[in-house]
Amino acid sequence: MIEYHCPVCDMESRHADIVVTHCGISYHCCCVQCRDNFSAHPVPYVTMTTAEKDASSWVKRRKIRMQHTPTSSEYSALSSALEPLMGIRSVDVSNRYVRIVYHVLQIRFKQIEAALAEQPCALSSSYFSRIHRSWIVYMEDNEMDALSRVDRACCNKPPVQH
Repeated sequence: MIEYHCPVCDMESRHADIVVTHCGISYHCCCVQCRDNFSAHPVPYVTMTTAEKDASSWVKRRKIRMQHTPTSSEYSALSSALEPLMGIRSVDVSNRYVRIVYHVLQIRFKQIEAALAEQPCALSSSYFSRIHRSWIVYMEDNEMDALSRVDRACCNKPPVQH
């Protein structure tokens, strides 16, 4: 049997059907979550070394406000929904907040937010909370777009001559 390693998390991929093609090369992903992350921004995963992918700068710590303080059953539902996701390092639910530590190259905040939205304890719908969550998504998208960028001319850098 041929062994494939996921380009996102470097785990062994046992699913022959979760494949993404980038620049004519097929990459086998270990799960749908990794396939979606790779499809959205393939360049960083192809160009970065394993050590660069594992750097602590990719670990994010977020605090998300819930609509109300979760009950014990909602607490366990929140934990069981988030902990199995690839890239989640820790989940702590206390009072009205969920504190999450995750690896941004393996899971994005919008995926975490979608998993939380399916739970019985709703995310806070206050204006500030919605803006805060949107800002996090915006920042992560910009960070991934910057990694995916090929060298181009910039306001303080002349174009590269070939």
